[in-house]
Amino acid sequence: MTKFRVLPIAIGVAFATLLVAPVASADPSCGVHTSALDCGSNGFAPTPAEQHFVDLVRPHFPGTSATTLVQYARAACVELRAGDATRLVAQDLAEHLGTSTEAGGQVMDAAMVADCPNLHVGADGVAR
Repeated sequence: MTKFRVLPIAIGVAFATLLVAPVASADPSCGVHTSALDCGSNGFAPTPAEQHFVDLVRPHFPGTSATTLVQYARAACVELRAGDATRLVAQDLAEHLGTSTEAGGQVMDAAMVADCPNLHVGADGVAR
């Protein structure tokens, strides 16, 4: 008889754990977005290569913080590693920075040097 009283409680606890676990583990800085650029920074300090990226790019975007630029560089590499075409990543950067697609492409190129130097763009415009 005791087994049958404990079973509903165990099932209830397991069910409650499933309901709470996704909420507790969700990244609050990055919900469902169309772009990795919309996700918050991971909080890590910039690497020397990223700091060089910021030093090169920031004068062209004085209203954009160094933290945001590093976030965009890291996110651009995430998008490229996911198989997004470089043209789309450049457009995404341009939209977020309020600039031309050409300038977005230059930012993407600098981001690749800083954060994903092992990726190389193929003839199809996809980095590998």
